[in-house]
Amino acid sequence: MSAVRFLCRCPETLDGESVFVVGGCNALGSWDPDRAVPLQTSSEDFPLWPLWVSEPVVLNFEGESFKFILEFKFIIKKTPSSSSP
Repeated sequence: MSAVRFLCRCPETLDGESVFVVGGCNALGSWDPDRAVPLQTSSEDFPLWPLWVSEPVVLNFEGESFKFILEFKFIIKKTPSSSSP
C-alpha cells in the first residue's frame, strides 16, 4: 500500500482553527467539508501542517504516460480542540 503526503504552509490559522484536506476520493472526504481530514502541527513546525494518508486513495490515470490526478483543497475549519500554536 502506498501513502500520500500533504504539506501545507498556512500561517493564517487562529486559535481554535486547524487546516484540513478535502478531495475527490473517499479517503479525503469526497468533497464533504464535514468529512475533511485534519492536518496536525506543533509549535516547532508551525506554520507547516503535514499529513500522511495511508488509506487507499483512488487515482485517475490519463493517457499513455499514466499521469495521475489527485484533486484536493486545503481548508481552515474551527475545531473543538485546537492543535495550532
